[in-house]
Amino acid sequence: MGVRSPFRSPRLIARYGYLAGACPAREEAPALVGDSAGWTWTALVRPRTFQWTRVSFGQRPDVDWIPEELRGLTPLVPSRSADVTWRMATQAAGPGCFMVGDAAATVDPTSSHGVLKALISGIAAGHLISAVLGGKAPPEAYHQWLAGWFSEDAAKLTQFYRRLGASAFAAPAPHKGLAAGGAIG
Repeated sequence: MGVRSPFRSPRLIARYGYLAGACPAREEAPALVGDSAGWTWTALVRPRTFQWTRVSFGQRPDVDWIPEELRGLTPLVPSRSADVTWRMATQAAGPGCFMVGDAAATVDPTSSHGVLKALISGIAAGHLISAVLGGKAPPEAYHQWLAGWFSEDAAKLTQFYRRLGASAFAAPAPHKGLAAGGAIG
């Protein structure tokens, strides 16, 4: 369709895998652990089956990397990776088309509401298609709504990653001529 989706974050690659065995520490509750190098999520997804995801800031985890607490368990399939770099379509709605879910906007899994966002964006697109056809709203209304949601998620994730000390998400240096604490444009 020729719609661009430029990156809105440093490059982020999630590495993930599934393992069989026992891990008492994860059988009761999942864990999300982060530091300046990235974050790791581990969880029991069905009896004796654990899933892990690792996003390393600035580098891709090695293909044989496994979280320390799950080492010794049996891999069920080779680990895989997915590009979770934040991006948003430059035009999420236009004549005859509305983009929904990850096709319209993507942030990494730490936002923890990707499935919800896919469902809600589909519902919103349906309502706005009706409004556009009835002459009550322009297609741009959908894009503006989606952009607001994306910006809010990106701001919260950026703040979270800065608190972890992730240098890839460090605040930009003030523009020349601004006093410390001044507005950054």
